[in-house]
Amino acid sequence: MKRKGYTKRIGYSLLTALTLFGLMGCGSGSKPVEPTPTTAPAAANESSSQTKYKEQAISYPEGQVFYSTYDKDGNPAAYLFDTKNYTDQHAAYEEYLYKDGQWEKGDMEDLNKILEKEQIASLSTIDRDPSGQIYGLWTDLTSSGNTKDSFALYEFSKNKAVKHNDALYNGDKMLYQYRLLGDGKLCGMYADGSISVRSINDGKVEKELGSGYATMDVAGSRMFAASQSGGSIDEWDLETGEKGHEYSAELTNQGVAFCQDEEENVYACMEKGIFLMDEETSRLTEIVSGSEMSVNALNGSSEVMISGLRVKNGEFFVTYLLAGENSREYKLMTYRS
Repeated sequence: MKRKGYTKRIGYSLLTALTLFGLMGCGSGSKPVEPTPTTAPAAANESSSQTKYKEQAISYPEGQVFYSTYDKDGNPAAYLFDTKNYTDQHAAYEEYLYKDGQWEKGDMEDLNKILEKEQIASLSTIDRDPSGQIYGLWTDLTSSGNTKDSFALYEFSKNKAVKHNDALYNGDKMLYQYRLLGDGKLCGMYADGSISVRSINDGKVEKELGSGYATMDVAGSRMFAASQSGGSIDEWDLETGEKGHEYSAELTNQGVAFCQDEEENVYACMEKGIFLMDEETSRLTEIVSGSEMSVNALNGSSEVMISGLRVKNGEFFVTYLLAGENSREYKLMTYRS
């Protein structure tokens, strides 16, 4: 695919923001809406990889998925609207984890009680840090401007919701993307393309991790960031704050996600496939060809964003988001050799 320079960078940044906010503006924000049909990905083509991988779609639990992510052990996690308990005054959600080939329902009773008690009407994301602590991104959809009073990260614990917003801004630049690191910290990328590790409680910067980036992700103790040109990926050590390897890449509007396996090998998923990031050569080695992936069949569509990658026992899980003008739909795929 030809790289589109400035135009591509604009779309890439917008899709990065889309990942953070989860299309919260669609259907009156993060509230249940009637499902809108979307076009299914075309069938995968034959791969040129030496090892063939079989793609399989994993169906989500029945209901409306508003956010899809992974837990600390790499298991796919899906958050659905609890339509029986969701009201105009407060939100309610269901949690499911995909383990051993099936979805298991989690316990959201405590969170839903807090949402009712605090009268929190909606969340844009729900995430757990490595310790299992639940956080949720909240935006006041009735606000006319991006002020610190209309944008916050809630920490849900001890039967209450603690509202944080200092870490969500770098000066006047709003947070675009984040990953929870545990110990009350997050790694965030801001509207100016800068990335830093900050305290969630007071927003204090602990490490500056460069600038001029379009998207980022965390894999183990490392952060990987793609340049705004889409031509390179930088590695940063989260513990030391030092820059590591630089990898050449050809990224498209569909974005990129990273993960680490049990042996601390790092993989990158992009439109062209899933790649092993070889530290010795600073090159990307193809593992799963893009021709084997349904996401490739969408041909760089601006309506899709790769939102997550995990690998467990040699099986890759890829989550991506199909976004229309007034709709969104998550897809969860696996790849086995």
